[in-house]
Parts: sequence; C-alpha cells; structure tokens
Amino acid sequence: MAEAYVIATELDRYGGDYHAAFAAYEKKLKPATLNKQRDAVWISRFLVPSKHSFTRLRRLIERLFFSDLLIRYGFKFFGVKSVLTGYR
Repeated sequence: MAEAYVIATELDRYGGDYHAAFAAYEKKLKPATLNKQRDAVWISRFLVPSKHSFTRLRRLIERLFFSDLLIRYGFKFFGVKSVLTGYR
C-alpha cells in the first residue's frame, strides 16, 4: 500500500512525467527495500536447512523464533516502522 501511495503521489506531483516520478519513487523507497532484502537474507540462514545445519538446533531456533515473545519483539525490530514517516 505504501508503494502505491508513493507512486501515485509522485505521478501527481510531477504532472505525469513518468521518468521524474519513478526516479523520485525509487529514491524514497529503495533504502527501505534494500534493508528488508538484507534482513530476509539474514533470517533465511536460520530457517533454510543446509548441509552444515543441525536439524534439532534449527528446529529449536524455529520454535523460539515463532514464539509469542519473539514475534512481538520481531515486529518492533523488523519492518513495522512505516516507510512513509515524514513523506509529503
């Protein structure tokens, strides 16, 4: 939803100049998108099995990761902050 709002706002701001609107859209959202992608790669190391992973340890980490306590903490730490903060 945030992305749709930003692109609609930028298209309106630049009066249909698609090149300028998409450049402004990318400038606003690219840092947040790159951070989310880095976080996803980091988290995947704990959830995706590899030949070096220990199955029982990985399952324990998965249970802890999806526990109520850590889910609440995770939402505060990973991505609940709006990318639209300060956007006009």
